[in-house]
Amino acid sequence: MTMENKAKSSKKWGESDENEVLPKTKEQKISENNVLYAKWWVSTLGSKIDSVMTIVKNYDSNPYSKKYWAKFAVRIKLYNSLSGVMEEHSLLDLVLHLLKNNNNTLPSFEADSKKQCNVVGTYYVSYDIYCHIVKSYENAKVEDVAPVVENSSS
Repeated sequence: MTMENKAKSSKKWGESDENEVLPKTKEQKISENNVLYAKWWVSTLGSKIDSVMTIVKNYDSNPYSKKYWAKFAVRIKLYNSLSGVMEEHSLLDLVLHLLKNNNNTLPSFEADSKKQCNVVGTYYVSYDIYCHIVKSYENAKVEDVAPVVENSSS
């Protein structure tokens, strides 16, 4: 046994070196992944997210073609805690559901220890993604729709 091995073996349980990197817990890994995924999702889909939020804010006045585009333009991954699986859903459908069930406002949620929030039932989304969705919705402009004027020539 060399002196170096003897020094390592004489360390008591629970003691660690100052520079020793401790393994991450599952919760820490999930938290880190939520932050990294949110950064990627927002930076990659930012302009599309803003477009979808504008369509949501003006949903009744938009033609069917824009609504159809928005339904498939941006997909969002939600964690289903019941099945333990990540599922992909339409951002448009998620936001419309939240608005419908919360008096036409997006509710405020708190982040849990995994940096995610419970948006619908057993579904969770990255807290940073949800904050970006709320901010994008609040910044979306309401479009003025010109009233239809009927021509009354007889």
